[in-house]
Amino acid sequence: MTSKKQTAANQANSKKSTGATSEQGKNVVALNAVKHGIFSTRLIMPFESADEYGQLIDGLIESLKPDGSVEQLLVEKVAVAMWRQLRLTRAESAGIEMNRSIYKDKVRRQVQDMTSDQYDSLSAAEFEPETAEDATQLEWCNNILDEFEALDDDKLNDVEHIKTAPVTMEQLELEAKQEECETVQEYIESLSGDLEAWVRENEDWCRCEANKAEQREAKQKKILEALAVVQAKESAPLNELLMRYQVALDSELYKALEALRKQQEWRLKSGELLEAVAV
Repeated sequence: MTSKKQTAANQANSKKSTGATSEQGKNVVALNAVKHGIFSTRLIMPFESADEYGQLIDGLIESLKPDGSVEQLLVEKVAVAMWRQLRLTRAESAGIEMNRSIYKDKVRRQVQDMTSDQYDSLSAAEFEPETAEDATQLEWCNNILDEFEALDDDKLNDVEHIKTAPVTMEQLELEAKQEECETVQEYIESLSGDLEAWVRENEDWCRCEANKAEQREAKQKKILEALAVVQAKESAPLNELLMRYQVALDSELYKALEALRKQQEWRLKSGELLEAVAV
């Protein structure tokens, strides 16, 4: 057992230490236990958060309560294993998304092969969901079509009758303003007074757009069904590889925790023994 005099001498000498100065020594020190935001620069990738790793280490130190350099080193091994598991989870998500991406020619070609009877070529845009703008335009077209069905065919040249169709009338007023006409009637006169032709042309355009939207929806449904099959196939090899890495990391974590448990048990038993001897 170390005497009080020797202990005091050791403490005095430790205060004179400035740490490792050689390159080899610095490399060894870089692998020492991580605590309070200090970390091994070789473990943290440029795209990772050093603060997050520091929080992981601090949390483990607080919960596992290592005592001495051996236990601190084992806690660091636990932290490294857990950090690599977090990295693996991120890599898994990113890798799967990359392999499944609609922007990969390989993915689009496979989808195209599965839908080749109907579609000659596919762009990335055709995999994208409907935009808010598309939905708004389709809703507007459907409102116009509903109003047209309610209008009297014999009164399509009557402005007062068109006013019963508010969405249609709003469009008429908007076009009149865009053409810098002072009144709707002035705009109608610029159309050779044929309000009915304008109403029917407006209805035809909306019906065409509604049909296009219906066809686009049916096409996208088939495309997305094929895409789900292709993405599952593309993800399978990566999932298998990552699963093997996960098993290895689980084993590494278990071994580090088990070694720490045994070290702490040994320390506690040794402490009790030394206390008994001292008494």
